[in-house]
Amino acid sequence: MNVLLLISFLFGIAVKFSSGKHDQVRKIVNNYLMYIGLPLLIFLAFLNSVDIDYGKIILIGTVFNLIALVLFYFVISIMNIDVKRKASMYLCTTFGNYGFVGIPFGIIFFGDIGGSVAAIMSIITALLHFTIGVVLANSFLKKKEYSIKSLLNPISLGILLAFILSRFNMQVPELIGQISSLSTYLLLFVIGMSIEFKHPGRGYISSFIIKFIAAPTIMIILVFLLGVSKYSDYYPLILLSFMPGAMSNTVLASKYKFDDTFASNLVSVSTFIVVAVMLVISFFR
Repeated sequence: MNVLLLISFLFGIAVKFSSGKHDQVRKIVNNYLMYIGLPLLIFLAFLNSVDIDYGKIILIGTVFNLIALVLFYFVISIMNIDVKRKASMYLCTTFGNYGFVGIPFGIIFFGDIGGSVAAIMSIITALLHFTIGVVLANSFLKKKEYSIKSLLNPISLGILLAFILSRFNMQVPELIGQISSLSTYLLLFVIGMSIEFKHPGRGYISSFIIKFIAAPTIMIILVFLLGVSKYSDYYPLILLSFMPGAMSNTVLASKYKFDDTFASNLVSVSTFIVVAVMLVISFFR
């Protein structure tokens, strides 16, 4: 798996520099991942779930997201950068990729428990991401572009449907699981096509500090304050706090006319960093 992930990423880079139509390819793969791949990953993660304290996981995940929503908004609001970049930075640092990156690595390091916890975090984050998150991001530009349709977007509906279906005792063909496992490889392929090799500016460095230092610190504190029973069941949450920005942030940045180039680069670079580190760690486990 490790070698194939690296090959997928390198193949994405090759397509980017060898094909003039890589943007069209990236758009098609992005749409598949968000509207089919992610719900399918979450469905299978819940279907294979084990006995964990769902109530406590939901509590910690919700509190973590709410703290990040408020704290990161305040921190980014006082930065001396363009407001469009602020909006993109806010989305990319606050809402992590708990599906495509979190679920596979949660399973690699913690088994079915890790996959189940990542699936729960994906649902909590998606519901906040496309509602409160969009409203706060737009406020940097002093816009009020928001409607109930944002809550009823295909991504959120697909994730909720996946959760509901997973509660039934269903037998899933092995082929479905194999198709689902392709999502992580396709993600690395898309990241390879998206990454830009540029000198990191102040916005990138600040974003990495928030994402890779501030967010994990908040989660570690919450886990040890609220995870009062078997701590090992909550360790996947700490792993998830390091996850890069969600892919959908680039779509939202483009839709609401934020700095979509910054969002795309930030998601690509942070995803590459996280996946590279996780792969190295997994080699020595």
